[in-house]
Amino acid sequence: MDPNVMALNNRIKGELTGRKYMAAPQRMYMNMYDISVGYSFSDRFAGMVMTMYQEKYMKMKFNYMMRNMLGRSHYTMKTSGMSDTMLMGKYRVLEDDSLAPTNQVSIIAGLSLPTGSIDEKNKNHPLGNPTAPLVLTDFNNTVPDRRSEPMPYSMQLGSGTFDPIVGLAYQGSASPYWWGATLMYTGRAYRNKHNYSPGDSYRLDVYFMYQLFSNIVAHIQWNSQWQGALRGEHEEAFRGDAGRAIDDNIFSEYMSPAWDPDNYGGEIHSITAGIQWQPIPLHVLELSVGVPVAQRFKGIQMPREYTVELAYYVEVPTSGSVRHTDRNSGPDPLGF
Repeated sequence: MDPNVMALNNRIKGELTGRKYMAAPQRMYMNMYDISVGYSFSDRFAGMVMTMYQEKYMKMKFNYMMRNMLGRSHYTMKTSGMSDTMLMGKYRVLEDDSLAPTNQVSIIAGLSLPTGSIDEKNKNHPLGNPTAPLVLTDFNNTVPDRRSEPMPYSMQLGSGTFDPIVGLAYQGSASPYWWGATLMYTGRAYRNKHNYSPGDSYRLDVYFMYQLFSNIVAHIQWNSQWQGALRGEHEEAFRGDAGRAIDDNIFSEYMSPAWDPDNYGGEIHSITAGIQWQPIPLHVLELSVGVPVAQRFKGIQMPREYTVELAYYVEVPTSGSVRHTDRNSGPDPLGF
């Protein structure tokens, strides 16, 4: 083959069809702050509402061409705001003792509401001056205003769809030990307004707890999560209006692996250890740290490093509760 033809062929395959990127993710940080409110309607049935606020940071490293053009090696994508809201119900279907069960099975059902934004823009991108656009003479094309383009899928704050949630939970106890397992499934029944949806997900949590002292409990967990592949493609990326190295070119390379739908989905298996402390009755402070032990992803993705969770729980017993102040609190006054 003629060397010039080969060079052109490699250039087209490399720069326009997905083998090179303008910028690639280096590291992602996520902070989540959630508030959950639960209510026990009876000994068997309880409901919960959980809402969450997220902060996401993804450090992006530019390729050689972009570094030369911009005079910088990287930038950081940032988004923050309310995430999706979950409505959950839990109903106990089996137990060995109706008053103080030591083994019980419950079914879980709920709905994820699309309160998280899927319209976040790449406002921190250095290419954001449409009044004085740069020109790429090699392609005879003007660089678009990247700050007006949407963020890639992983940087959005919600799914954009109403998503059903179902699950099954088992709990066992023999004081001072507790153990159990929960399996949850979140389905994506349709695509959102931008013509994509995250994949279906499964989560399995298996835990063991031990009461060290009257007000301290330690626990260890095995956590497995399976995430399905992304379905569809953002309408602007499909048209070539966003997420492409060359604007208005549907055959152009995605400007980042985070824009490629083939780079979503996989599985993560982790071990989590934590401790719960009750400073006063019916109040629990919990610290947990999780580290992955096995990960497998579809396409090009960053591995997970660790998670840290700090939680504070407050129980307000109603008049029907055995821990109400006007009734006998039972053998465990701190509520463990």
